[in-house]
Amino acid sequence: VEQAADKWRAVGVEPGIILARHKTSDSPHQIASVQTLARRALPHADILLIDEAHRSMAPSVRKIAEQYPTRIGVTATPCREDGKGLKALYDCIIEPIPMKDLIEQGWLARYRLYAPTTPDLSRVKKIAGDYAPSGAVESMRHLAGHVVAGYQQHLADKTALLFAVTRDHSRALAQEFRDAGIAAAHCDGDTDKAERKQALRDLSSGALKVLCNVDLFGYGTDVPSLDGMLECRPTQSLTVWRQHCGRALRPKPSAAILLAFAGNVNRGLGLPDDPVAWSL
Repeated sequence: VEQAADKWRAVGVEPGIILARHKTSDSPHQIASVQTLARRALPHADILLIDEAHRSMAPSVRKIAEQYPTRIGVTATPCREDGKGLKALYDCIIEPIPMKDLIEQGWLARYRLYAPTTPDLSRVKKIAGDYAPSGAVESMRHLAGHVVAGYQQHLADKTALLFAVTRDHSRALAQEFRDAGIAAAHCDGDTDKAERKQALRDLSSGALKVLCNVDLFGYGTDVPSLDGMLECRPTQSLTVWRQHCGRALRPKPSAAILLAFAGNVNRGLGLPDDPVAWSL
């Protein structure tokens, strides 16, 4: 919510924020989380803007969205792991500009992607269409040394977000980096909010080099100075893969470094800017 508000302020709009411990505002532009709106009487609005609109079909979001006749959903990945379309909430899909053009025009960073490992997941069971965490962790566990070595080779002393399979996997990888003398930390949903904010600030400043997590920072997290992304989570989800890549693609002078250790790019999900024929 705070990140979204900062983006509105950057273009000269002071939004109201609907959030616990925030004063109400009569601004015609209000920003709220789904969690907050689900607990309150819905405010009047002429237009509802839904960020990360591929998540609109979740019952909590859809219940809110259906109360507003005019909806605009925005997302870089209009697809879902469960295969559900978005037609129930939206009448049409518009791709204003392909991702390749955004990169060429400087709205997103150029990138270099390295895929040094492709673990064998042929025997890993699937749950809800994606790899079961227990099996995926086993396939990735022996690659911890490769992850640290890859960082040292391609991102030495630069900042990166690392996506792991489970919390224990994330903690273990953070320890591997610390053992190699690289400042690293782990955050998850139970990490104190102030500690999470400080970790992001330390990542932005470079005091922290690698921030490990599972899905905590997978959507919407904006760290403009981030140099790279380490993908250590095998997935069959195009949404998860592209969103993880997107964390490092905020515009910057140098190319973002994407290190794909989980084999997602070679397993069929392709490059983050490959063209896709999106459909509702």
